[in-house]
Amino acid sequence: FAGFYAALEKGFYKAEGLDVTLIEAQPGMDTEAEVLNGKADFGVGTSSILLQRALGKPVVVLAVIFQHSPSVLITLRSSGIDNIHDLIGKKVMIEPNAASNLGYLRREGVLGKIVMLRHSFDLGDLISGKVAAQSSFSSVEPYQLEKAHIPYLIFSPREGGVDFYGDNIFTTERQIEEYPERVNAFRKATLLGWEYAMQHIDEIVELIHAKHNPSRSREALVFEATELRKNMIPEFVEIGYMNPGRWQHIAEVYAELGMMPAKFNQKGFLYDPNPRQDYAWLYRLLTVAAILITLSMIVLCFIVLTNRKLAAQVAETQHMRDKAERANKEKNRFIAAVSHDLRQPAQALAFYADALSHDLNAPHLLPLVDSIRATGETFQTLLDALLDVSLIEAGSLHPVVCDFSLCDLLTRIAQDFSRQAQDKGLQLRVLSTAVWVRSDPLHLDRILRNFVSNAIKYATKGGVLIGCRRDENAIRIEIHDTGIGIPQPLQHLVFREFQQIGNPERDRNKGLGLGLAIADGLARLLGHSLDLRSTQGRGSIFSITVPRGRPLTSDAVAQTVIADDIVGKNILLIDDDQMVREAAAVIMERFGCIVVVAESADEAFDLMRDSGFVPDAILADYRLRDGATGVAAIHAIIAHFGRPVPAGVLTGDTAPDRLREARAAGFPIAHKPLSGAKLRALLSSLLSAEPQAQAR
Repeated sequence: FAGFYAALEKGFYKAEGLDVTLIEAQPGMDTEAEVLNGKADFGVGTSSILLQRALGKPVVVLAVIFQHSPSVLITLRSSGIDNIHDLIGKKVMIEPNAASNLGYLRREGVLGKIVMLRHSFDLGDLISGKVAAQSSFSSVEPYQLEKAHIPYLIFSPREGGVDFYGDNIFTTERQIEEYPERVNAFRKATLLGWEYAMQHIDEIVELIHAKHNPSRSREALVFEATELRKNMIPEFVEIGYMNPGRWQHIAEVYAELGMMPAKFNQKGFLYDPNPRQDYAWLYRLLTVAAILITLSMIVLCFIVLTNRKLAAQVAETQHMRDKAERANKEKNRFIAAVSHDLRQPAQALAFYADALSHDLNAPHLLPLVDSIRATGETFQTLLDALLDVSLIEAGSLHPVVCDFSLCDLLTRIAQDFSRQAQDKGLQLRVLSTAVWVRSDPLHLDRILRNFVSNAIKYATKGGVLIGCRRDENAIRIEIHDTGIGIPQPLQHLVFREFQQIGNPERDRNKGLGLGLAIADGLARLLGHSLDLRSTQGRGSIFSITVPRGRPLTSDAVAQTVIADDIVGKNILLIDDDQMVREAAAVIMERFGCIVVVAESADEAFDLMRDSGFVPDAILADYRLRDGATGVAAIHAIIAHFGRPVPAGVLTGDTAPDRLREARAAGFPIAHKPLSGAKLRALLSSLLSAEPQAQAR
């Protein structure tokens, strides 16, 4: 009753307008009958409430306090009983409705082979040897035995696959129909009381000892609270949460015991605090996302296969080579168009998913939103991979080589993958280095990320180490893992397209088998050499050798501190895609920004003139309608205000000429699709940078 006492004493019931009287159950009292007869409005019972529902009684479970029932079987170590099967032929006391213990004994094949006695609720019967075991609560009797220095052994039904809920708050259908606000208020205040009790154990122990149960010692109450917390697991499960699947499991155990019919229909048995919400649109969104991804994969796989056919034709004759080159140019234009058009809906999907996650208040739907976000991220990853392969084969990538610090690059990669490694229980470490290298930082970053991603993906224990070794004029960057290793006969295959070791089921979460092929293509483009050393069962070392670089002065590498205060800022977004405009506006408004969206520079001027809107920052899609560009729109708006305005360019294009044009404008570029977090980071960067540096 700790949570109920806390709700009463801390005024949670009063705050909801309720005058609550608590009636403690006494031995022999049937709490379910008390509620059904109208002597009480609400009750707390065991999972046997399910039996009443199966009998047609109009009981409804409002919430579950204990995710695992504290009901166990306890015996003395001096009895010589070491396992549940040692109870065969012995006397065992079990209280009525202890279905979890009965189900446990049945599943272990022991139930019909023991001498079952009516429970006396006297621990002395166990201590004196009158019975070999008795059903108990893990939060009460063990303390009494420990206090008496009597060694004991506990058999939990969970060891036999029987996992019941404990302390189920219930009421009747009539209460819910006639007093829906009161039922919801009582449930809310009670759960707040339990949360408070679990967060302030010492305070509630003193309260119970002083006002409600002075016969129980403080030590006994603290022991009980500690054990009950283990069964509540509030750190991982919200107090009150109940899973229909668990109730189905409980019903199956009761059916095995012959206490209720099989295939019980739970409809109306579990209380829904938000019964009128309709999420059909959410499922439609998920369906659209799945169709989009499927169609995109078909189109992009067709592009890759077309590339291979073109490469074979080029090798035949000069005539065919000229023909293939013409086709290759058309293909590049097709790739750029496909990339832009596919990234637009993918961008909208990412923003809508982030907006849903921000607004949704139904915990049971958050995993579905996470699935939408994960689906979008997978789509983006696969889209980028297939397009990279196409661009490498087409020779459309042109490296921009410079000198840069390797430590900054490795540290950033490790930070980005740290959560993924932690989720798998792996240790991800980076050995600090002061060396500088000469390469294209973006392409080298992509190569190393593919290596690290592969290392984490195939390591099940141990960790991943990122470091480098110095040669005379070069640096060898190595990624060590403790994964499954690669057999020697298969090592020459790993850098080929669509080749995966240890993924016979073709799990999409493990990618398409393009990561190492992309790394190999980028390394050849940069003139860097790759190497692989692997021992099956022990792990692998992927490495790339790059030239040494010349360190720049401290002034050249100084970085600007980025602030993250974008709340209340005026943001102007120009994009010719309505779906992207609407989605971006939704997520930026969640950030606290004031947003105006337009499909062109002319519409933006009209909106600003009519509303008096003055932007603090501008975001514009690079490719607008009728041949217009976002860069031109930004310059026109800056010229109109006669002062610098922070601005950034969004683009879904991959065509090299378009990317060079966008970079030449001097504005920061963000590639679609980008997540809400990346959009927020871009806005923070723009609003914290010096305006003079935003354009040239």
